[in-house]
Amino acid sequence: MRSNNGEVQSAFGLPVRSSLPACVLILSGKVIAKRTYGPVSLAQKSVWLSTFNPGYERWAKVFNLKQMAAALAFLQDNGLTDYEQLEQKATADTERFHKLSDQIKSTEAALHANMELKAAMMQYAKTRPVFETYKASKYSKKFLAEHEADIELYRAACADFKAILGGAKLPKMDTLKEEGRKLSEQKKKLYAEYRKTKADMQEVTTIKANIDYLLGYSEPGRKKEQER
Repeated sequence: MRSNNGEVQSAFGLPVRSSLPACVLILSGKVIAKRTYGPVSLAQKSVWLSTFNPGYERWAKVFNLKQMAAALAFLQDNGLTDYEQLEQKATADTERFHKLSDQIKSTEAALHANMELKAAMMQYAKTRPVFETYKASKYSKKFLAEHEADIELYRAACADFKAILGGAKLPKMDTLKEEGRKLSEQKKKLYAEYRKTKADMQEVTTIKANIDYLLGYSEPGRKKEQER
């Protein structure tokens, strides 16, 4: 629509350059062809379009119209009536995405520690009898030479306990198995939510990037200038 002074305005009531060249291309929120502000003469358009294949201008017109139609449909479907609401949604979806990413990382770290601890416990249980015999032999060099591999595995398991537990009491294997099961379920749920949130974030940020470009907000200082 147009304001009283004839300036073209967007659905948000914000001014839009009416001289936007027909061959501007927006793809996934990224500007592929640079736009020129101010009136564009036929000569300028001819030179500018000469770098593209024939029929590009018509294709770009249709593409940009489809992008704006998709943006308006998104705004309506999500009840976004002004630009500030769009910004807030983009920020909220992005923050939620990063929060889920952090939760997944911490869950995976906990699951990894759980698996390492279970492996160390099994290794400890398997090699402890050998070490106890070695200890009973008063650390016989002959016994060490014959069972060095198992004794080293025993010591490695003890080192893992110290590194993972930090001096805390060694839990029971059944407790670790239950904890591992819960962590695996949590990871699965988090990834399902992560994929959906990522798709939502990509959609809203792409819509916002397209609107920003068409409103002239993508250039440094343009948003503040138009708000004044």
